[in-house]
Amino acid sequence: MKTSSDLSRGIALVWAGVAIGGSLIATPAKFQAPSLSMTTALEVGRAQFFWVGIGEWILCAAFVGALLRCRRVDWRIASVPVLIFLSQRLLLMPKLDARTVQVIAGQDVGQSYLHLIYIGTEILKVGALLAATFLMARSDPSSTRP
Repeated sequence: MKTSSDLSRGIALVWAGVAIGGSLIATPAKFQAPSLSMTTALEVGRAQFFWVGIGEWILCAAFVGALLRCRRVDWRIASVPVLIFLSQRLLLMPKLDARTVQVIAGQDVGQSYLHLIYIGTEILKVGALLAATFLMARSDPSSTRP
């Protein structure tokens, strides 16, 4: 990595990969395992989202830290994935976790669109990370392009 801009783009790509693998691939995959009960899948999911969340907090902080070292940053673009992540972790995840605990305890929680909202925000976050990476590369004069 030559510059802080290169570093921030690299972190954004790793963060997008963690989100894709940890949330968009692994989560639905565990519900496809026929021998895994719903309760067990939900318990595994809680642990999975806890640890993926820790990784994302670290990557989010590293992304912002690398951006702070950049000479020029378009914060309107760079802040989008950060704000989406914060809304997921501070607003959506506590509600989803409470519902999951209730389901594990055998309670009927009724219908909710929270999971669909979370999936939508996850897709938006990955898109925002990829878009920010691309736009930062285009606007970085030190970036080497063929």
